Amino acid sequence: MALRQLYVRSISARNYYDGDEPMVYENAEDVFDYILQQYEYLEFGGYREGDSLHESIINGINSSCKTWWDRVSGDETANNPFGFNSTRFPITGANMNSLYANMEAMARAYATYGSAYYKNEQLRDDLIYCLDIMYEHFFGGDSGKMPEGTNWYDSYVTTPLSLSAILLALRHDLTAEQLDHYMDWMDILATHSPYTGSGGPNLINMSKWVIMSAALQKQGERLEKAVDKLAKDVFHYVKIGDGMYEDGSYIYHGSVPYTTGYGGDLLQGMSYLM
Repeated sequence: MALRQLYVRSISARNYYDGDEPMVYENAEDVFDYILQQYEYLEFGGYREGDSLHESIINGINSSCKTWWDRVSGDETANNPFGFNSTRFPITGANMNSLYANMEAMARAYATYGSAYYKNEQLRDDLIYCLDIMYEHFFGGDSGKMPEGTNWYDSYVTTPLSLSAILLALRHDLTAEQLDHYMDWMDILATHSPYTGSGGPNLINMSKWVIMSAALQKQGERLEKAVDKLAKDVFHYVKIGDGMYEDGSYIYHGSVPYTTGYGGDLLQGMSYLM
């Protein structure tokens, strides 16, 4: 029943675009702004001063930011611009993913109310500096810049997820033209086989950045593509192979029971998206 309810909600979101079912989005300017507000709350919001759990989370955010921000040299020719022992660009595909994850940790501190680095202007400027370097060397404009041997999971799941989260954190500080510039490869990624052919938790994780980037760029077609993909490949029970079964079991990688592994990731990811 829960899967069917999520499916109905995804269809109601799509009907908004078809004009069949107008939706109310509180104080948001449009459906894109509403999605971004929800993402911002899930990623950076909910802090309550004096709550010991929240204080612990904030301390972790502060610590991660300091670790990586201290290693931003401001000189892309330096031996260690982002905290990796690399003497020059380009470096490996695995490091590409880690570099974006480090930048995401910095962006999280910038955008999270209560952190020691909340809305710090120097941190913002250094993040934009890092974005420019990474765009130039790795992830944007020309797919030929991708490091040789880059893992598909890094290229189509983790790196675009981190990039989208960074740009979400900076969305009030960047122009629409800057957002389009940093995300000019998103349409290519969203139409390539790793996204169009995947299912299960990998599809959920990819859909998170597809939807977030679509909202940041006000791309209704990309947003609808994600909703249709989820409706087709996630929100239905299966009788054979990968997927969720009506008895509550979850199978992935052909025959492996992953109810508390990938199955748990699937349900967690779906709740996030909904």
